[in-house]
Amino acid sequence: MYSTCHFKAMLAYFLISVKGSIKKGGAVTITKNIRMLCKKQGISVSDLERTLGFGNGLIGKWEHSSPSISRLKSVANYFGVSIDALISEGDNDIELKGE
Repeated sequence: MYSTCHFKAMLAYFLISVKGSIKKGGAVTITKNIRMLCKKQGISVSDLERTLGFGNGLIGKWEHSSPSISRLKSVANYFGVSIDALISEGDNDIELKGE
C-alpha cells in the first residue's frame, strides 16, 4: 500500500503529466489509446462507458477537454493498465492484463 506522502507525490506528477500531455494534443492520444484497448478487448467505447457508468459520448469529449483523474483511473483499472499507459504517446502497444 502506498503512504499518503507517496500517493500525493504520484498525484502531483500525474497532474503535471496530464496537463502537459493535453496541451500537446495528448487528449487525442488518450482517446486513441482507449479506442485501441477497447478494440483489443472486443468491446465498443460505448460499451465501456456504460460499464463504467459514464455518460454516453464522454470519452470522445476527452479529445477537447481534460478527463478527471477518477475517470482515467476507472478506465485504467478496467483494462488493468496504468494511467501513464493511457496518456502515453508513441507507437507502443499497451498490453492488457493477462496478455
